[in-house]
Amino acid sequence: MSQPSVGAYASVFEAIRRYRPHQDSLYNVLKNFVDGIEDAEASVLPKSIVDIMPLLKPDIHRLRFAADILARLDLYESTGSLLAMAIETRDRQLMMAAASLAGNPAVDSSLRDRIKTYSSDDRMVTIRLSPDVVPSSEHEKMLYLQCWPGGRTADMPLQFAPVVVLDVSLPPASSLKLSTILEGAGAVVRRLDTSAPLPHWFGYQTALVCKPENADIVRSKYPRFASNQIFTDALPSRSDKLIQRIAKILSSIPRVKQNEYELVSLTDVVHVGDELQTGLRDQIDEYCTVVSDLGALAYNIPSDLHISCRGYRLRAIVETDTTEIDTLTQIHISAIASIFGAFNDTAGVLLLTCPPAFSGVVIERADLEAAIEVPHGDYISARIRRPVSDAVTACRDFVRELAPTFEPLDFDRMQSSSREVESPDIEALVNSSITDIINQGARARTPEKRAAWTDLRGTEKMALVDMISELKSGNKSPNELHSWLDSVVTLGAL
Repeated sequence: MSQPSVGAYASVFEAIRRYRPHQDSLYNVLKNFVDGIEDAEASVLPKSIVDIMPLLKPDIHRLRFAADILARLDLYESTGSLLAMAIETRDRQLMMAAASLAGNPAVDSSLRDRIKTYSSDDRMVTIRLSPDVVPSSEHEKMLYLQCWPGGRTADMPLQFAPVVVLDVSLPPASSLKLSTILEGAGAVVRRLDTSAPLPHWFGYQTALVCKPENADIVRSKYPRFASNQIFTDALPSRSDKLIQRIAKILSSIPRVKQNEYELVSLTDVVHVGDELQTGLRDQIDEYCTVVSDLGALAYNIPSDLHISCRGYRLRAIVETDTTEIDTLTQIHISAIASIFGAFNDTAGVLLLTCPPAFSGVVIERADLEAAIEVPHGDYISARIRRPVSDAVTACRDFVRELAPTFEPLDFDRMQSSSREVESPDIEALVNSSITDIINQGARARTPEKRAAWTDLRGTEKMALVDMISELKSGNKSPNELHSWLDSVVTLGAL
């Protein structure tokens, strides 16, 4: 493996440094990191991560997060180094991450033997290592079927996350970007080296993305693996289109009708996802992604789209009916409640109608509190607090309400002013900007945000005046000011 560049190390370290334990998901941390990555940098990502892990030992949360990246993206090239770190720190979570990687047949068998030696009879570790381990309880059986999806059957009472296997011979950068989006959409990612023994991964809930010649190798060992679950086209520049195709194949459980209203077709979902992503990227977040909700698909939860925008996750129910939104909200109360119940990271559910209307409204948890009576569970009229608008506007305004953008200064004006009369009063600008932030925080719905934003007082004002003075004199850059603001203004978690 090639040696990573200094820039590669710096990018990985910065991404992990910015990770907020118990708040950020892997997808939200990596989505910006992989956006402009090239093949050379993507190919050395495993080494880039393991080489900086010794620096993370004082911070166990970020150390485990680095291991989580390796395991969930199946970067099995790092197994030896991760195992050494797990042994050194005696951390069970690191050992389980190493075991997850070692279950890939491309890993040398001696590493699996070492993990068995150090893990003794830890069943949570040994099940990850080999499909030959026989589960002895229902809990172990669930873990086994998650690790070895080739054993899943269509008549199982529980559904598991779908698995997407990526050929290691695919372009590294495109493969990494696809892996990141798949992970964010709720799928399990595995990487396949056909020169090694083929793993027990290929079943009815598995999709394979590979080169044509490697598809033949898989089919020769698993002749019952359906050909329509194999995708041999070159990786497209827009990974979300491929994910929609994968979602269609893995939709083994048909969606049911709710009352007389027909749920949306996948073709309409693809169209709506494209429109929504384009609009949100133009208006609020250039890195926003809208993809098919594979995590909901795995559990038969009625969510069609997964939206990631400004660090928040929303899910969308797409409806083809032209009935008014308030009526559709009452029809879909149980569906919306099931989404919030299944995915506690969901900030809101976008209920929208597709062609020709494309209008919608965002529903949040509080809107459902008065919509379902307890204990008998009868429905009463749902409370919609936001105006119905086009879907992009509805989603944009909701995200802005959660995380408004503060741009207190015109940086270009600050740096280019040549006459005294053009120079703004820095202290007045700072006072006005901090006051705006405090007022916004006072109206926030969450106590964390209220505490964080309303606590900005004289100390921060003085520091901001000094920082802007440095900016004006050319000693600081706008990026340095933004970085400082990020460290002062903390968005409260929902």
